[in-house]
Amino acid sequence: MIPILERVSAVLGALVCLVGAALVAAEQASLGTSGAADWLSLWPLPGLALLEWGLLGIAALIGVLSGRPALLTLAWVACGALATLVILGAFSIGPTVLLALILLTAAVLAASARRTRNLFGDAGIFLLGTLANFALFALLLLLENIA
Repeated sequence: MIPILERVSAVLGALVCLVGAALVAAEQASLGTSGAADWLSLWPLPGLALLEWGLLGIAALIGVLSGRPALLTLAWVACGALATLVILGAFSIGPTVLLALILLTAAVLAASARRTRNLFGDAGIFLLGTLANFALFALLLLLENIA
């Protein structure tokens, strides 16, 4: 059985991801000149970053609540990818993503410790998620500048 604090932390972290991404998207879409929400102006960036933010929260939540080692590894990757969003969005979405990152990492860390996993290996997976997300955003920015 999953301890209550672990469960609450994971659910709150995922909610911060989903609600935060939705609120930022709604705010950015409403900044259009016509007064109506312009959702297409969010694509591809920052729309992909906001979509990723929500999906990473869901992935980490599933990883913590599933009880399966492979999905817990996915949760570590998701937390690492959230760390990239904290750094890249430092002056915009960063503080809110940081709150989600703290909540989700606490839940994933507790789940890993409870299952007696190698925390050094999990830290490496976290770092791998961070670097992979940096590479993804570098590729997106490169492709956006080419097109």
